[in-house]
Amino acid sequence: MLDNYDKLTIRINMDGTLIGNKHIVAISINCIEGGHQSQTSKNLVPLGLFEIEKENTDMLRKTLPKEFIDDIKTGKCITIEKRNVPIQIKLGGDLMNAVYVFGLAGFSSNHPCVFCTQHKDDLHITEETAYDKTVVEGKGKTKKTTVTRIGATSYHDLNKRARSLAEQKLCILEKNNALGYKHEPLFGDLFEYTDYCVDTLHMKLRIFDIILKDMLSHASRTGKYGSEHLAIIENKIKILNQHCQKTVGKRFFFQVDVDDKNKTITSHGKLSGHLQDLFFVDTFPYDDVLDDELAQSARVVVNKFKELLQEVKANSKTHNDRLKFLSIQFVKVFRASGLRTTVTPYIHIIGNHLFEFNQLNDLGDFNMQGVEKGNDLLSRLYFSSTNPAKYPLLTMLQKLYRMLEMNFENQNHRDAMAEFARTGVYDLVDDAALERRSSYKHKDGKFFNINDEQEEESSNKDKDQYVASLDETNESEDQNNIDLNESMIQTIEKRLNITSPSMNRKQL
Repeated sequence: MLDNYDKLTIRINMDGTLIGNKHIVAISINCIEGGHQSQTSKNLVPLGLFEIEKENTDMLRKTLPKEFIDDIKTGKCITIEKRNVPIQIKLGGDLMNAVYVFGLAGFSSNHPCVFCTQHKDDLHITEETAYDKTVVEGKGKTKKTTVTRIGATSYHDLNKRARSLAEQKLCILEKNNALGYKHEPLFGDLFEYTDYCVDTLHMKLRIFDIILKDMLSHASRTGKYGSEHLAIIENKIKILNQHCQKTVGKRFFFQVDVDDKNKTITSHGKLSGHLQDLFFVDTFPYDDVLDDELAQSARVVVNKFKELLQEVKANSKTHNDRLKFLSIQFVKVFRASGLRTTVTPYIHIIGNHLFEFNQLNDLGDFNMQGVEKGNDLLSRLYFSSTNPAKYPLLTMLQKLYRMLEMNFENQNHRDAMAEFARTGVYDLVDDAALERRSSYKHKDGKFFNINDEQEEESSNKDKDQYVASLDETNESEDQNNIDLNESMIQTIEKRLNITSPSMNRKQL
C-alpha cells in the first residue's frame, strides 16, 4: 500500500506512564500514510523504553542515549522494496510532552501556549474579541505609553505570534526566559513547531476535567457553616454518586474532602473518553448541585463542547468554517458561564488553533488513543509472571516485537523483526544484558534461549532450597516460641511459688 507514495510521514510518539513505582517514557513510531489502523497499540513500532526519575527536559536529555537521539535525527529515508522513500518526521504526544521536547517553560509561565506566544492574561482572546491594550512604562519624565493590538494568534503564521526555532534561539541567548523559551529543544532542529499538532483525545479529557472541577468548586460553596454546611454537601454527594452508578458504575465516585477544612466535594477515580460521554449526559443533575443560573450556564458549556467534539469527529475540511465558528463560540460561552475567570491553554487552543490544525492536517493522524492503550499493554507486560525482574524493559520490548511479527506473512520479514528485537532495541542495559542476548540462538525460524532449561533447573533448585530454608526457619521459630513460653511460665510460677508439671518432669 505504501509503494505508491513518493514521501512518507513518520509520527514519533513520546508518552510518560507510571508502572508500579517506575516512571517510564515509551517512544514509538507509526506511519501516518498507513491510516488510523497503524496507530493502534498493537501496530505501533516501539523504539525504546526508558526509566526516568522525573519527566522534564533536563531529565530526558540525561536519560535518552545520545546515539538514540542521533539515530532519530539522521533518519531521512526508508527502503521499501529496494526503493528509497524520503520521510518527514512529525511529533505526537500531549501538550506536556511537547513542552519537554521543545524545551518550553510550561503552563505556569507567562506564555503557556505551546504553539504561540500569547500572554497568559490574553489566552481568552479570539478573532471576535481582539482589543487595543494600553501599556504604561516608567514614571515622570521617563513615562511611556504604548498601545498594542491584542488579537487572535496562529500556530503557523509568524505575524500572528506563532512560535519558531529561530525565535527560540534568540530568546535563549538573552537568558531571561523570554516568551516562555527555557531550554534548547531536545532533538535540536528536528521538529519545527508546525510539526506538532494537538492531540484531540487529551484535549477532550482535560477540558471535561476542568468543567467538572469548576462545577464541584461551586457546588461546595453553600453559604452555610458547620453541620448545616456538611449536611448540604453530603446530600449533593449522594445525588452525584447516584448519577455515577446509573452512568459509569462504581469506578468513579464523590466524597467529602477530609483534608480540606472547608469540607468540599472531591472526586475519586478516572473517567476515560468513553466514560466521560456517559457521565456528561443530559440527565446530569446540574440543578441539584448548582445554583439555578450557574446550573444553566454549566449545561450550556457542556453541550457546546459536545457539539464541538462531534464536529471534530466528523473531520471534514470542507466544513472548517463550521468548526471555527463552534470553537470561537465555545470560548465565548465558557468565559460567560462564570465557572472561572480565566481560560486554560487547551481552551485557548480551541479558540485559536484547532480549526487551523483541521485545515492543514488530519486531526485523526495525531490522536493518542492508541498510545494510551499501549501504556495499558506495557503495564500488563511489566507485571506478567514471565517478565524477569532483572531486565524487565528489555523483555517488554522483545514481547512487543513478537506481537508485531504476527503482522508479517513473509518468514524472512518475521525473522528480520525477531533479529532486530534481539539486538537492535534501545533499553539502556549493561554488558551483562548483552551477554544475556548472546545466549539466544536461531533454530527453525525462531529464537530461543539455550540457557532456559539451565535457568529453570536453577530456579527449581533455588525454590527447593528456599522452601527447605523456610521450613527450617519455621521450625526454629516454633522451638524458640516454645522455649520462650516455658520460660515465661516458669518465671510467673516462681513468682507465685507454684510448681508446674513441666518442672517436675525435668527434675525427674
